[in-house]
Formats: sequence, C-alpha cells, structure tokens
Amino acid sequence: MNRFFNLFLRGSIAGLLGVCLLWQSSPAQEPAPAIQWQQSLGGLGEDVAYSIEQTSDGGYIAAGYSYSTDGDVTGNHGGVDCWVAKFTSAGAIEWQKSLGGSSLDYAKSIQQTNDGGYIVAGYSQSNDGDVTGNHGGVDYWIVKLTSAGVIQWQKSLGGSRGNYATSIAQTSDGGYIIAGYSSSTDGNVTGNHGSTDYWIVKLTSVGAIQWQKSLGGSGGEEAHSITQTSDGGYIVAGWSSSTDGDVTGNHGSTDYWIVKLTNGGAIQWQKSLGGSGQENAASIAQASDGGYIVAGWSSSTDGDVTGNHGSSDYWIVKLTNTGVIQWQQALGGSGGEEARSITQTSDGGYIVAGASWSSDGDVSGHYKEADYWVVKLTSVGAMEWQKSFGGNSNDYATSIKQTSDGGYVIAGYSASNDGDVTRHYGVSKNYDYWIVKLLSADPPDGKFTSLLLQGVDPSGKISAKYPTAFTWSTNKNILGTKTIEISEDNGRTWSPVPAATASGDVTTVQYTTPRHSIQQALFRIYSASDKRDLYTMATPIQIGQPPSVNIQWQKTFGGWEHDGAYDIEPTSDGGYIVAGYSFSGGGQEPNGFHRGGEYWIVKLTGEGAIQWQRSLGGTDRDYATSIRQTADGGYIATGYSHSSNGEVTGHHDSFDYWVVKLTSMGLVEWQKSLGGTGDDRANAIRQTSDGGYIVAGYNQSTDGDVTGHHGAANFPDCWILKLTSVGEIEWQQSLGGSGYDAAYSIAQTSDGGYIIAGYSASNDGDVTGHHGVIPSGDYWIVKLTNAGGIEWQKSLGGSHAEIAKSIEQTSDGGYIVAGLCTSTDGDVIGHHVSADSSDYWIVKLTNAGEIEWQKPLGGTGIDYANSIQQTSDSGYIVAGVSYSNNGDVIGHHGLDKYADYWVVKLTSRGGIEWQKSLGGSSDDYATAIKEVSDSSYVVAGVIWSNDGDVTGNHGRYDCWIVKLAPSNPTGVKPTEPPTPSPWAMNANYPNPFSTTTTITFTVPERSFVRLSVDTEQGVEVARLIEEHLEAGEYRVPFSAEGLASGTYLYRLTSGSTSLVGKMTIVR
Repeated sequence: MNRFFNLFLRGSIAGLLGVCLLWQSSPAQEPAPAIQWQQSLGGLGEDVAYSIEQTSDGGYIAAGYSYSTDGDVTGNHGGVDCWVAKFTSAGAIEWQKSLGGSSLDYAKSIQQTNDGGYIVAGYSQSNDGDVTGNHGGVDYWIVKLTSAGVIQWQKSLGGSRGNYATSIAQTSDGGYIIAGYSSSTDGNVTGNHGSTDYWIVKLTSVGAIQWQKSLGGSGGEEAHSITQTSDGGYIVAGWSSSTDGDVTGNHGSTDYWIVKLTNGGAIQWQKSLGGSGQENAASIAQASDGGYIVAGWSSSTDGDVTGNHGSSDYWIVKLTNTGVIQWQQALGGSGGEEARSITQTSDGGYIVAGASWSSDGDVSGHYKEADYWVVKLTSVGAMEWQKSFGGNSNDYATSIKQTSDGGYVIAGYSASNDGDVTRHYGVSKNYDYWIVKLLSADPPDGKFTSLLLQGVDPSGKISAKYPTAFTWSTNKNILGTKTIEISEDNGRTWSPVPAATASGDVTTVQYTTPRHSIQQALFRIYSASDKRDLYTMATPIQIGQPPSVNIQWQKTFGGWEHDGAYDIEPTSDGGYIVAGYSFSGGGQEPNGFHRGGEYWIVKLTGEGAIQWQRSLGGTDRDYATSIRQTADGGYIATGYSHSSNGEVTGHHDSFDYWVVKLTSMGLVEWQKSLGGTGDDRANAIRQTSDGGYIVAGYNQSTDGDVTGHHGAANFPDCWILKLTSVGEIEWQQSLGGSGYDAAYSIAQTSDGGYIIAGYSASNDGDVTGHHGVIPSGDYWIVKLTNAGGIEWQKSLGGSHAEIAKSIEQTSDGGYIVAGLCTSTDGDVIGHHVSADSSDYWIVKLTNAGEIEWQKPLGGTGIDYANSIQQTSDSGYIVAGVSYSNNGDVIGHHGLDKYADYWVVKLTSRGGIEWQKSLGGSSDDYATAIKEVSDSSYVVAGVIWSNDGDVTGNHGRYDCWIVKLAPSNPTGVKPTEPPTPSPWAMNANYPNPFSTTTTITFTVPERSFVRLSVDTEQGVEVARLIEEHLEAGEYRVPFSAEGLASGTYLYRLTSGSTSLVGKMTIVR
C-alpha cells in the first residue's frame, strides 16, 4: 500500500515525503563541519588516492593507484595499476577502472574535461596492456577517458630515464598542460639542466606535443602542481635545490620554487621561497584577486618563514600576481605536518588538506600516527577552523575540493579501521582509498532540521497531479524556481518530488511512495539551470518507524532423533505442507516409521497444528527436499532415496531421485525411482503448465535413466528431468562440464521454458565464463527451452566459491537468485570480510541473465541463503543461516560457533527493510521461506535449540516452523494508532488450479466493493464484482477460461481498503 505524506521547510521551502521537514535559517557556525559520509575503497593490497574532483553530475572522480585484485578493484593488469573510480553524490561507486600494464603504473592527477570525460596524468613503467610507446624507463603516462571510463587515447611521454607527471589541467584551447619532473635528456625531453628538472609539456586536445620545457638548474627540481592563469599563461609550483640555471634566490636546502610561464612556456618570473631548512610546495591555485595561493610544508624558522611550531609545518603563502609575498602562515604542532592540497573557497578564503602527526599547537582532535588535517583560512590567512580526521593508524589526505553544496570532498589513503574510518580492507597496515565528504560549515541557505510524521492516507492515493517545481524564498532573499528531489538508493538516482500548495514562506509538498517498503530517503534541493545541488541532506531520513516482524507462532516437530524440514509451501486451505526427513524412532514418532531415515511429509493448519503426517520410504535413508501442492489439491514431493523396499520400488543403486505423488490426504498415488548406479539426488520439483513436473538436482550416473553425463562418474552434472503427469520421463538433460556441477533450484518461466540455479566448477562442456581457478565454483544459471535445450547460461562469481541455492522469475520477467559467496572480486562487490567466510549473495538478473544488481549480506561469520521469493510488494524475502552478529546481522542468539535462522526482507533494489535472527543458543538452520497471503511469512528448517525463540524441542534436531507477522505492515507509524481493519480476504481455493477457483472475503458493513483479477503487471483481465454489498462473508467463483498459465492477482477494493491475493493457473 502506498503512503502519503506532507512536509514543510520553514524560512524557505518545504517538505517532502509523508514526513515534515523544516527549512530554517542557518544556525551559528560550527567550529568545523561534520562528516556527511566517508568511504574506504580498495582491496587487500595497497590502494592510494592522489586526486579528486566533483563532476558535472554532482558525483566525484578519484584517481591514484592500486595493488589490489579483489574487493572494489577489478581488472588489474599485474603489479601496480592506475585506479580511477567514479562515485555518486552519496559516495557509492558507479564504475571503476584499472589502467596500465604488467609493471608499475601510477595516476597522480585527474580532471573532468569539457566533453564530460576525464584526463589522467601519472607515470608508467609498463609497455603492454593499456600502455604503448614507453621510452625505456618511467614515462609520463597521459590517458584520456570517456565519461564511462573507456580509454579514448593514451600517450607515453619522456626519455630513457625517469619522467614523473604529477599534475594536469585542461587549457582554454581544449588541450592540456602537464607538470612533473624528468631526468631524461633524450626522447621527448630537451634542455635538461642536470639532475631532475621541472618538465612542462603542452598537448593538443588529442595528445600531440605542442611544446615542452625543462626548467631548473644543476641541482634537483620537482614540479607538483600547475594551472592555467587568467592571462592564458601558467603557474607552476614545486621545489628546487638549485642556485643556477633558471633558479635564483635559493635560501638553502630545498625551497618552494614558483614559476610563471607565458602561454608559450617562456619564464615571465620565478621565485624561490623559504628558509635554510627544507620547503616543498605541493599545490598552487590562482586566487580571485589575480594572485596565487601556495601550500606545502616547511621546516625553516628563518628567511621567508615565520611561526614554525617545530619539525615541519603546513606553510601557506599568498602571493601577488607578480610573486611578491602578501602573507604567509606556518600551521601545525610539534609532531610535523605536510600540506598536499589547497583551493580557494566561495567566501574568498582557502581550504587546505594534508597530514598531521601533532596533537598540540594549532592541531586538536588528533587520533594517532598521521591524520587527515583540514584547515579553513580566511582570505588573509587567519584560521577559521581545523579538524583532524582518521583513526589510530596512518591517514594521509592528498586532495581537497569545495563542492557545489558548500561542503568539501577529500581524497587520500588510510590504514585505519576505527575512529572516523569504517570498512577497511585487509590487514591494518595496508592502505585504502579514503574518500570523505564534509558538510558545509555554513549551508548557503539553511538546512533541514526536523522530521515529523503527518497523517497517512491508507489508500495512498492522490487525486490531483502536482507540479515538480515551486517558488523558493531563502533567508538570503534569493528568489527562484527550484526542485526538491528524492533518492531512495542513497544518491545513486534522483527523481523530483511534486509540490502541492504554497503559502508565504512555507511550501507544502505531498509525495506518494511507490511502495510501502521505502523506509529511508535522501532529499536535495536542485537547481536545474546550473545542474547543481543547492543542498543535499547529510543522511537518509527515516520515514516513520523501521518495519519489523514478530513471531506469531512457532512449532517444533519430531522425535528423539534427527528430524528436519527442507521445504514448506502454503496450501489452498490456508494451511501448510512441509517436506523433510526423520530418523526418529521414539518420542513423537512419525506415523509409519520404517526405522531408517525417511521422507517426512507433514500437513499443518494455518495455526501450525498437525492435520496429518506421513513417513515414506524404506529401511535405508530417504530425504525429501522439495514439495508443492498440485492443481488437483494433492502434492508432489521429491528428494533422494537409498531404499529399495517399503514404498520405494524401481531403485537403481546408491541414491536415486525419488518422486512421490500424494493425494490431498497424503496417500501415495504413484512413486518413481529415477537415476542410475551412481549417486543421483533431486533438490527441486515444480508442476508444469501441462500438468507434468520438472525436477532438478545432480547425477553421478552414466547409465540407467541418465544419458549425456559430461565428466567422470565421481564429478556430477546438473540433471534435469521432465515428467508427465504420471511420472514418466518425457526428456532428461545432463548439463555441465568435466568438473563438479549441481542444480539446486528450478522454476518454469513465463515463456514455458525453465530457469535453473546451482553451482559449477567446470569451464568446458556446457559451461563458459567460469571466474575462478578450478575446483572453486560459480553460481551457474541456465535458461532452458520448453524442450530442455539451452537458451543461455551464465557463470557468476569471483575467484573463490559461490553456490546458488534458490531462483525465481520476477514480475518484470527477470530473475532473483540467492545463495552464498566467498569471493571479494569478479561479480561480487561488498563482501563483508575475507574469502574465509561467506555472505548471502543476492543477484537480480535481467530476462537475458545480465546482472542488474547484486548484494552480499551478512557479517564476518559464515552466512548462506537457502531460499528467496519475490513478495507482493515487489521486494524479496530471504532465509538461510547466519553465524554472524555484526555487519547486517543483528540479534544473533548464541555464540558465533552456533547458527541462527536469518530472515531478511529486501526492497526491489536489494536494500534491507528489516532482518531477524531466530533461534536459540544451539544450531538452527533455515531452509525455506514463503510469503503467506496475509503479508506474513512462514519459515521452515532444522533446530537443535530449546531456548530463546524455540520451545518444545523433542530431542536433538527437530523440524522448526515459524510464522512471522509484520508488527508494522505498512512500514509507517502514524501519529494516531490505526484502527484494525475488519476487512478480510482468504486465500483462493484450490490454488494452484486449472479451471475454477473460489475467492472468499468478508465485508464488515454495507460498502461499495470492487473485485477484479489482474496480471502481475497490473492489467485487469476480469471484473467479478462492482456493486454495493451488505455485511457478511462472500464466496465468489472464478473461471480461468481463456487465460494462460501463470500467476495472477485478485484485488478487492472499497474506499480506502485494498486487499490483494495471488493465484496460480496451471494448465
């Protein structure tokens, strides 16, 4: 059910989303801005960011280098690669590129170009992979990328010795200016003065050299920053130890060396700045008055430098346009500081970032070792605020920029995993990119300050269309038409929020959520005219109370031995059918027990009471793994059997697929043993649209019913069987390669074919695209035609093991898959720890099998999903096993050596709505979950606990069935307690059905009622009722004549009441 909200912004604009936001005048300035978000990015190797910029779409681009081949990093060419990462405005990775060859490649500077792409400068020792034209040593490496990170062109520049590019900028003519240093005297380099010189190179827009200049003296010079100036020339900053050649005025040791060039590269003037100690200039920018601001570090206490605190300090120097010092500031403490980046801010001041080892002097809030140290200065160099960011290991800031919302974005690298830093990859001493977004210390027009839930319209309907823009009056008396936008995916995508009415300085905004599952959202005020954010919220707003579920009831079934449930299915009478196994021979003994492990089929009422139960099999081991209700009201079950007596006939040898058709009361109609002399085990069965059955599992046989096995007998294939309505084989397919391949889940698709999910450790035969080194396995997803031919197949995963356990076709025609991942590379992004543990891995695929999105879920322990289903709100419900009590997992019951049921409700894009750990202090394993028509969930599995959530355990392992009911079905907590709805609609019966079914519902009072049947896409196919009905219970028959097989929704609406059920037509 959709939700409807009002929202207000006071002193300016207003509000959004079923909530109330106030827009107020800016409060008093804080000493320093807070972190809006931060991201640690990389892998288990060393990952170092040197440069960051905000992009035209409001996101960010960062560049540096990476040694990693896992985590966030893919495509490494060997050794060290340039690593370029594009982020959304909220810090989520949009794409990343590893650039380079088999040797060492480093990116030091990146800038967005006029065409929306990017220019990268650094240096490379490679001459393969992406790199061509190397001159024999280390070359400048310049790479032009498209907006999507694809290489347009690349250039290796230099000579036979060392050439290191450190800074690049696009020029007014569309070309590029590069600064760095070179010790070469050949190749592209001429005019070297001895040792290393500044090497300045001007390129055309396609990377051809227009001119190059070697600047310096007989000592050493390194240029670290360059920018074009307002007169068309260039300003360069770095350091020099020379006293001859182009360099004059050196104070001793190394000085800042500032060089002003004409447009053609001739020196206009040069200045050596510093004292008798060491000075190193790292960053320069032209100021709004035409002069220049320089940042770096100094250890001098004489010459041009005053105020040093001991060791090295940030040294900030403001120059006139002719290089005369206007003012200088030494900033820091006794431990040492190095400034790496400076830029002028919108208020005329300056923002500086680098590293500090101090905890005294100008520095406060220091953590330990090196911290990011950010300093805000006025236009005359007075400190406005300072802030240390980081953790207890080394953290180095290398680049800072002011952002369009008045905040700041910082890039650098961190070895911390505490303090301000979260999600560090690898051991504590390796570095990750660390990207930090700071709020504005003074938001330009105020900020959202409070949240209040307003009345909720239960129908979620809005009767009018509202404009998406409105007049905005700010506390700075700026008038204009602006747009409020909402993001439900943490800033990845944005959409406008419609405005309703405006009165004075308050604008009311009404917004209807697309579905009840939205719990958090970001909002921003966006100026379309200049394509920038005027204000973006720091963190997602919580809309109402987070949804949750409570245990409605729980039941344990079994005896004194080992009993467990593998599958559960809601039945057309409102109850449940459960399939599993039992080894019990006493206590609550299963009826008809054969003294071996048996299929155990249990029929439950809607309240979990046993209606009947059946033990099926022989005197050996028999395990039921899958069950479904059939169109005739009976049941079809499958699994595997080692018996050759009792109810089992036709046994081949070892384990066989054993398929059993039961009546509605659990009596055997027929049974089939299928397989050969090897080990053959069925994991899933479904009734098909023609009344037959499709079965999936794996075989190790090469005889009997099995043909086409690919590998040696001890390496199984996926084995798919199509059976008639009486269990005869229509066709069978062995799918896989020479490795280990197994199917765990199958479903019929809307086109009459089949979709299979499982595991493959092959990279031959039917399997292509395997990611890891055999014998590690991938998710293996196979789409079959109605006759069993392969349409397409996909191997999904990384370099370690992934196993798909459950798959369903989704309402959009794609597929949802759940299982486990242990990889941290390849298709797997966001795994919670190393490859020594596992996460739930949820993958959404298109109809053609391409990944739409993927989500690893869990903590640092072992977590694996066994079952997934799309829910009626287009989200997903997942169940499995968790040993974690961190990360996404909250509420684990036992020690981390014991497992809990872990149930997770996801949005349609994979965001967690809620999660629940169920169980006690021993091992509890969830195997299956289903949504019930009342928007609750039923979970089945195996438990050993008899405490916590579990009562009634009979001894050792029992079946444990849990009914979960939402404690907050709409996900919204209204301001007034809602009145419980007396309306009711039961599940149609029978379901599935082939010809007719009956829909039952209750009307509490005389009402106008509409009852319709729709496709899952919302297209109405039948209207059964549209009239006033008196209070009472109604049973409405529905004929499926003329409708294709598939899933349909039946919908009852009356005023603000809307009830939806799901039916399945099976031909």
